[in-house]
Amino acid sequence: MTDVYFQKLKNLTENGRLKTHIIIAPPRTNSSAVEHALGNSPDIDHECHEPFLNARHSDFDSDHGYQQIYNSIGGEEFEKSGQATSVVVKEMSHWIGENEEYKRLSSLATSPIVVLIRNPMLTVESRLRRVLSGIDMRYNLDLQRYLLDEVAVERGFQNWDSLIQSTFDGTYTESLDFLQIKGGKERLYDTPILTLQNHLLDLKSRGSGYSNWRDLVEKKLYQERDYKFFSGILSSNTRRLGFEMEEFKKLAEEVNYFTENGNNFVVYDQTKIFSIRS
Repeated sequence: MTDVYFQKLKNLTENGRLKTHIIIAPPRTNSSAVEHALGNSPDIDHECHEPFLNARHSDFDSDHGYQQIYNSIGGEEFEKSGQATSVVVKEMSHWIGENEEYKRLSSLATSPIVVLIRNPMLTVESRLRRVLSGIDMRYNLDLQRYLLDEVAVERGFQNWDSLIQSTFDGTYTESLDFLQIKGGKERLYDTPILTLQNHLLDLKSRGSGYSNWRDLVEKKLYQERDYKFFSGILSSNTRRLGFEMEEFKKLAEEVNYFTENGNNFVVYDQTKIFSIRS
């Protein structure tokens, strides 16, 4: 781990050339809207959006985050200019919670750190809606497996593997052409295919009386708010839904540190500001 860019930012701050305004928040608290609102202030020249996003990767060097902040204010050209500038940095609480990076980041703040919160029930609901609304835009092998197993269960089998085995030994002869996959059906459980996943989502939707997945999401999710219907699909996407286990814990850890360390910060509750649709 290096600290070249952190030191560059630290020196610019101590020399009075850089003012850094920091926003820290859990997801689905409309933190990006707050970031852009502050970025439109005549007192702030630049925005830096989630520079520590890749902290999820084990080989992430936190100085890459500071490099992004450095580049957002003009990099080496700005550093040599002798001018002054300002930037608003918005980051998720769990990314800077990795390796307690919030301790170094907070040392760059030149104004009270803005901590955003929102009713956790609303943030979780918003996250669920975000995941379900975009689930057909990226492949997910766990989801594909869940949908294939569901197809098998509907036909009286325990799972997809048992159905495929039955097709091989001749005890199940019904055609699987409805999958729109010509060959290699025995490999579908381990081969992520976005078109297959989305076809299975559409099949599930039509079986429930909707024209396709998008129609189901709009009506069953946003109008009926029937989250129980999506329980199986959601449980197959734990990697995208695990945030609620860490986000607020990390935020509490960070606020405790700011309090004990004497950092100036303000807390804004976004619950009543934005609608539940977000």
